[in-house]
Amino acid sequence: MLFRTIATAGAITLAGAMPAPAQIVPRNAPQAVQIIPQITHDGQATSSYRVTIAADGTVDMQVRNSRLVPYVLHDGSTKPRLATVTAEVHSSTDAEGIDPASRVAVSVDDLSAGTPRRLASFSAPGADARIVQGRYADVWMPGCCAGPVVHHVHALETGTLLFQASGEAVMGASAWIEAPNTWPAIVRWAAFSVSQTPEEVGAGRLGVLRYGTPAGGLAAATVMAKASKDAVDLVLQLGGAAQLSWLGPKVEGPGDWEAPATAWMLNQIGASDPVGGFQIVLTLGNRRLAVIPVANDRLLVDQASVAHDIILRDGTAR
Repeated sequence: MLFRTIATAGAITLAGAMPAPAQIVPRNAPQAVQIIPQITHDGQATSSYRVTIAADGTVDMQVRNSRLVPYVLHDGSTKPRLATVTAEVHSSTDAEGIDPASRVAVSVDDLSAGTPRRLASFSAPGADARIVQGRYADVWMPGCCAGPVVHHVHALETGTLLFQASGEAVMGASAWIEAPNTWPAIVRWAAFSVSQTPEEVGAGRLGVLRYGTPAGGLAAATVMAKASKDAVDLVLQLGGAAQLSWLGPKVEGPGDWEAPATAWMLNQIGASDPVGGFQIVLTLGNRRLAVIPVANDRLLVDQASVAHDIILRDGTAR
């Protein structure tokens, strides 16, 4: 057996090929060695702050925090990445909570080659961001004055805004489902964002339920209070307690981002094909507010089951 040695970063691979029968190769025959150069990336990030104490004792605080988050995306191959998270946050003792103008910027670079390659950059209102599973960035803003935590979730590889959601959990009130018997796996998400403005609440609008894929939103439904006088109380409750889950004859598990529900699909379905045959359930405590069927990646709002005090309307994908 004639071997050639291929040196990689931290590993040696021996690849064998059978010679012709008449060949005799000595044990100490020279070996062809191909050296693959090691790739090293170095970098740094800086942070700054300004604190101003006024004559009346008011303390104004501005901070710019930059954080480097290297990670590896496992997507059929190993893909080294670097996310740079920069949060510019303003707060003051004469105002409650964080200034809503505070913002978080995220940039993503591919470190596979000798020179980093920018893949995406985006920003959203917030105080900080989480990198989730090397696939998503959850930019979140803490709630103020009984308001909910607000999340803007982006796809890391493209920077696409997938959805806005509210709630204390990572990525807010969202649910995830996948078909494990397809390759690549079919993944869908659902997310609920409670209404934020007095105008929306006054009109009886409780929030928006969105549905989509890791590439972007596909459909949405607006959740309304049947009596607008009930909207304020429902919005306050939904901001911190809304939950989403999945139902269906082939669905297993409630499904969150850490452990998505599973939906067994027909083998002939491809990753780009529309899916359905399951339902999205919006609950508040032990009460189901809406059960919405999904068919061909569309929300069948006219076939949904809703609580006596709830109305559903077709929405937009954003």
